[in-house]
Amino acid sequence: VTYFMALIILSIAGSTHYDLQMRTMLALGAVPPALVLPSALLSLSAKAKTGSSMASVFSFGDLTAAFSDSTHSSALFGTSACWLLFDIYVYGVSIYTPEIMDALFGSSETLAQDYWQNVMSTAVTVPAALLNVYLVYSVKPRDLQTYGFAVAAVSFAAMGVCWNLFSDNKVFLFCAFLLLKFATMFAVPATTFLLPNTIFHKNIRSSCNGVSAASGKVGAFIGTFGFPYLFDAFGMAGVFFSCAVIAGLGLFITRTNIPEGKLEQQPTAQPRADDSSDDTPYKTTRDTDKLLA
Repeated sequence: VTYFMALIILSIAGSTHYDLQMRTMLALGAVPPALVLPSALLSLSAKAKTGSSMASVFSFGDLTAAFSDSTHSSALFGTSACWLLFDIYVYGVSIYTPEIMDALFGSSETLAQDYWQNVMSTAVTVPAALLNVYLVYSVKPRDLQTYGFAVAAVSFAAMGVCWNLFSDNKVFLFCAFLLLKFATMFAVPATTFLLPNTIFHKNIRSSCNGVSAASGKVGAFIGTFGFPYLFDAFGMAGVFFSCAVIAGLGLFITRTNIPEGKLEQQPTAQPRADDSSDDTPYKTTRDTDKLLA
């Protein structure tokens, strides 16, 4: 959508007043948040009314117990490390896409050419997202994440081989890169969000999800600033092979550290009379049990 809007604005304004075009894009970017802001404020108001009751359920002792308990700490390491590894390669590839396009086709003569190349490389991620929505309720999250990392690892390795063997066939490499973009957005973008919310007890679920998400931001930082050094040291093929190793490591951690189902036992520092949650497994109105069946 962003690139299509940029193409429309570019076609209207032409190759002048790029500063005005940029400000227009920034202004249009504020429209979607403005549309959802009223409903977000209403949701916060509703949550504020129940905040006192929720405060009595949560205790930092629960989170401390989760870190000290080997089962929960292993699962938390798994969700955090997988999110970190995923963001390393997905942000690295996303940020480095212009350099990959330049390596394939040379520097674009116009902004419109840049936009169209990015439209094509981004559009293939939409089918991946739709496939994730379809699979998330029919495949266990742990298995789905395993498949996602496996597909990404194979795709990166294949891209590294193709980059050297078919360096003169730019069209073939571009098609291979489109498949790679699809692979990077298959399964793992959904499961990294889903797993922390399905395997941990509700008293620590949001905190564990926050720790995992924060690890992902560290991975995004590493991918964004580390890829140029990888490229300088090993070339573009070396970058792809490195990403294959990262995805393979994510697959390994998924199988060894993330449990197959919910952690039924609540990690509690000490019993609390006001905790009405007991050891009830995680349930939501979207019937999360179906995700783990």
